[in-house]
Amino acid sequence: MTQELNKRMMELCQMHNSDIFDYNFLWNKCRNGALSYINNLTGSEPWIFCVSKTAEQPIAIASATVMLILSFLEKTDDIPDDVKNDWLMYLKSFQQEDGLFEDAVDMAEGTQGYPRWALRAHRSRHIAWAIEALGGKIKYPIKFVEPFTKKGEIEKWFEKLWAENIDRIWAMSNWIMDMGTLLDLQHRHFHDSNAYTAIETILTLLDKKQDSSTGYWLQQGTDLRCAMAGAMHFYPLYWAYGHKLNYFDKAIETTLSLQQPDGLFGFESGLGGCQCLDYDAMLILTNGYFKLGNHRQDISKACKQVIGEIMIDHLPDGSFCDSQIDEIRYWTTKAAVYNANGGSLWDTYARLMTIAMCIEILTFQPPRPMHSEHHLFEIFHAGHGWSKGMRLI
Repeated sequence: MTQELNKRMMELCQMHNSDIFDYNFLWNKCRNGALSYINNLTGSEPWIFCVSKTAEQPIAIASATVMLILSFLEKTDDIPDDVKNDWLMYLKSFQQEDGLFEDAVDMAEGTQGYPRWALRAHRSRHIAWAIEALGGKIKYPIKFVEPFTKKGEIEKWFEKLWAENIDRIWAMSNWIMDMGTLLDLQHRHFHDSNAYTAIETILTLLDKKQDSSTGYWLQQGTDLRCAMAGAMHFYPLYWAYGHKLNYFDKAIETTLSLQQPDGLFGFESGLGGCQCLDYDAMLILTNGYFKLGNHRQDISKACKQVIGEIMIDHLPDGSFCDSQIDEIRYWTTKAAVYNANGGSLWDTYARLMTIAMCIEILTFQPPRPMHSEHHLFEIFHAGHGWSKGMRLI
């Protein structure tokens, strides 16, 4: 363990051993650190970014993620109108005629075994949300989803995908969420009722495959943490479209059981958790806290444990890292390279949201300034103002 890491751990222990823990101080430290990190990643223009200091080339998904962070922290009003417009035009320029977004630099070499359509869709959902955060709308209809809105086609697609990928629920759930997001964009931006129907069909199909004993979706032998990540990708679709979600109380219990001795939800204890799994767990627990109202004492306790450890992943440059594991990783493409313990835009965004959810539960109000319920990833209060669309336009 490095000297710097030892120092950070001692500081955290001192903070949490004090009688009064100042969550406002903690939030401002995280918020201001993230803004500083973003400023230091800016490229040739104010809207050009790499995903991390490790990455060498700016890509569209990095610029989109910065906008999502700024929107989450309610900083978009500080951006000059001309910069906002250029940022918007830059992101919109990546939409292709089939409606999906594609950055040639980013797509030069895929990783993680993603199908090409899913890789493009994964990028498209974040870029489209960033366009919305800038007050814009996507330019072209998403023709890619049109075949799946025809009678019986989304069922065929779903069942084939499920049969071929049931042993990789984490990846497959991302792809189903990708399809749901694309259909949602087509429904909201272009008033396509067939796209709405296709989303409802996906949710009905998921109903039939949900596991009643865990509240997740899994086959026997599936790792529960992977199943939790898979469930997190499904739940917001239910909440955004007002579709009844079964067995959510079981999901709360299962998720609480996955908390490690260090307070986080990674595969191993003592390594700084995992930004995906920590975020996924807290999104489930936060919605359980506000929507169901049961297990509140256990969820509050879990939040204190998360806050007690998660700042170990806060780096001196203001960013957050995924974990304390020293290895190079890719956010699905080679251009989106980062070090697991070195900080990245996505890790920073996910950690900010995780901390915000914990603080909201522990203080009975969200930290300010902070958005919630802005788009699919920020649904912290299921059923409060969300119905038939992730955000109305």
